[in-house]
Amino acid sequence: MSLNEATNGNASAVATIHFNRQSMRMDQGLTPYQEFPTMDVNNPLLDRSGYPGFDRIQPQHVQPAVQQILEEARRIVADLEKATDVSWESLMGPLEEIDLLFEYGWSPVTHLLSVRNSDELRKAHEAVLPQIIEFRLQLRQSEPIYRQLLSLRNGS
Repeated sequence: MSLNEATNGNASAVATIHFNRQSMRMDQGLTPYQEFPTMDVNNPLLDRSGYPGFDRIQPQHVQPAVQQILEEARRIVADLEKATDVSWESLMGPLEEIDLLFEYGWSPVTHLLSVRNSDELRKAHEAVLPQIIEFRLQLRQSEPIYRQLLSLRNGS
């Protein structure tokens, strides 16, 4: 079940969950996304300083946001795949960060498709969807990350 399904697509509930997850990460001393120097916080899809700015999101924000999200997510995956010392924090923290990248930068787009659909937004969504699918397949089929997860499970 997706987050949108669990909250019946309620934007406020989704935003609250996202905001609380980010606050929780910061309380744990994990690096907040807005500190990544490559992210353009002028793009509402890349601004994680609070609730998603649904009223500011335009179709022209989608492609640049997704490109930056994918660049950062690929960098995180590459670092994870090279890691030799595996712990819960060193593996799950970065994987959670990847989730947050997509939750803030992509989930609002899919939500807007259901509540404020337009030809322009559909085209923007369709233009980047293959890249997102490709990345998610790469992440979920990563043998080094799989081996690290097995290592955690087995207590090694």
